[in-house]
Amino acid sequence: MIKSLRLLKGVFYMYGWRAKIGMMIPSSNVTMEQEMWRMAPLGVSIHCSRMLGIGCNAEDLRQMDNYLEQCAEELNTIDPDAILYGCTSGSLLEGQEWERKIRQRLLLIAPNSAAVTTSGAVLAAMQAFQDKCKNKKITIINPYVDEVAKAESEYFENNGYKVVSEYHMGFRLGRDIYSQRPEYVYRLAKSTVTKETELLFISCTNLRTIEVIDAIEQDMGIPVITSNQASMWALLKAVDVSTKIVKNYGALFEQD
Repeated sequence: MIKSLRLLKGVFYMYGWRAKIGMMIPSSNVTMEQEMWRMAPLGVSIHCSRMLGIGCNAEDLRQMDNYLEQCAEELNTIDPDAILYGCTSGSLLEGQEWERKIRQRLLLIAPNSAAVTTSGAVLAAMQAFQDKCKNKKITIINPYVDEVAKAESEYFENNGYKVVSEYHMGFRLGRDIYSQRPEYVYRLAKSTVTKETELLFISCTNLRTIEVIDAIEQDMGIPVITSNQASMWALLKAVDVSTKIVKNYGALFEQD
């Protein structure tokens, strides 16, 4: 009887019994895995593959994209319910068509999995706040060099949003991004948001942010979207797991 109970318990708590998430991330990213595990509901497991990438300029991102198929094939061996291309700038580098083709490439390799990109997740998250962002005026904070930051701003502007203020940290290496503390991001938010801002987007899966999302929303009175938060939200929706069971990481998880 005791042995049977132990077996039953072991089966029930098999990792990923609710959903298995495959995630490909830049090799120099040390933040996304940790934040995704912290946000993941019970029964949702995270499994990673890494795309070789150290630098953060446009050419570095294009080189990193060459590893997409290999990473997708590796992740597909776990029969994931969804696969995420976990890089914001890498998934929007050349606009919406670039993002769409990334999802197509993922589906060719893993046709039984939902295909999600971080930039697509962020755009969907912004649209979920249409009642609070009626004029589509946003502020963007990111750690990128100017050429990548420009591509990001154009991506959202081409989707109908107006960037009313922005701050680029100008980092060229992944280690510079993951070394930034969450309180630094909080202070940047307070100094960059304007009276026009209806929504704040803090970009980059390698930038540590989830500890300060609630504080920024409470102190500034506007919705906050971050790359990792939006990725988790979109993934849960893709695998039909309630987003509303995730607490303390911003109002996004309350949005349908």
